[in-house]
Amino acid sequence: MMSLPKAESNRNTETSSFMDIKRHAETLAVETISVVLGVILALAANAWHDDRAHAAQAHEAMTAIRNELAINDSVLHLKVVYHRAMQDSLSALLARTKTREVPGGQRAIENWSGLQPSQLLDDAWQTARATQAIQYVPYDVVVPLSRTYAMQQRITELNRAFFGVVYTPEFATGGVGALAAMDSYLQDLSSNEGRLVEQYDLELSQVDRFIGRAVRRPR
Repeated sequence: MMSLPKAESNRNTETSSFMDIKRHAETLAVETISVVLGVILALAANAWHDDRAHAAQAHEAMTAIRNELAINDSVLHLKVVYHRAMQDSLSALLARTKTREVPGGQRAIENWSGLQPSQLLDDAWQTARATQAIQYVPYDVVVPLSRTYAMQQRITELNRAFFGVVYTPEFATGGVGALAAMDSYLQDLSSNEGRLVEQYDLELSQVDRFIGRAVRRPR
């Protein structure tokens, strides 16, 4: 049997080695692509799951806030009417009083049933902030919400400041100075309550639109 020339034998060996390396490289490339693709799909699945979880958190938080605002709106609609009527009555009473004290004191105010400050809730808003659920709500929705609760806080602080001085002998005896201070308080209170009622109406509509979008979001 004739043997192959040495040069041709070396070429065959090199060709065989090259083919082995090529097959190994192709196998390694397929395995690498499979691993990378698997990682990408896993990351995408995690992101999709996180998005759904965040959307659910935002929807739950906004639903609670919506219910809270609706309760506050209902309360304030009644209170603002009462406070405006009381302020009108008190202004008229002071205008016709010529003495240092109003006979009967606060009870001389028509339809007087106490000051009845509005008890406005903010538990849902504070919870959404504390749990960071609010960060999953769009910025253009959060800003007016923050403004609404800031308006509530101003009313709370106004009530707190007035009630800090209302229980004095001058108020009890119907001193004109004390009742004039009450009149000023009621003017500020009624003005702030009226603006907040308007803000509630706007905010409830916006929150309803957000909740509607969240409900219709593709699953």
